[in-house]
This record gives sequence, C-alpha cells and structure tokens, in this order.
Amino acid sequence: MDIFELVAQDHKMKTNSNVNRSEPGHSTHDPAQKSFENQFDESEFADSIQESVAEVADQASDFIRKYPLQSAAGALVVGFLLGRLFSNRKSS
Repeated sequence: MDIFELVAQDHKMKTNSNVNRSEPGHSTHDPAQKSFENQFDESEFADSIQESVAEVADQASDFIRKYPLQSAAGALVVGFLLGRLFSNRKSS
C-alpha cells in the first residue's frame, strides 16, 4: 500500500465519521463554526499525512537495512541520472 492509498483511506474514514453534522447541535450555518470545522479538518489531514510520511520513511529504512547493496546501487543510479539531467554541460 503506497502513501496516497493510506492518506485517501484515512481521509475517507474521517469523512465518514463526520457525515451527520446537520444534526441538532451541529449547526453548519454559522460561518465561524464552519471556519473552525475546516481548520480542524485541515489539521487532522495534515496529521494523517505526517503519520503516513513517517510510515513510508520507516518502510524505506527497513528496506535499506534488509537490502543495503541494492539500495546503494539504486541511489547511485538515481544520482547519476539526476546529475545528467541537471548538468550544464553541452554534449558535442
């Protein structure tokens, strides 16, 4: 499962738990209340992204520990390709 699937799944679960905001006591007509709810939702979304990124970083760290030579080779190839992409030399 990649990071985008994790974030989408987490957001979907949080959205489904907040479906009935039109019940009494959950007035959505007040602009200040809407602003507060949007800010809270954005904060939750930012937290879920932060947790997802931490999980992906842990998975990458585990992969590097398990396959150090393959990881170094992959990093070398990526570095070489980025160097070729951003080099200022002109090919003759």
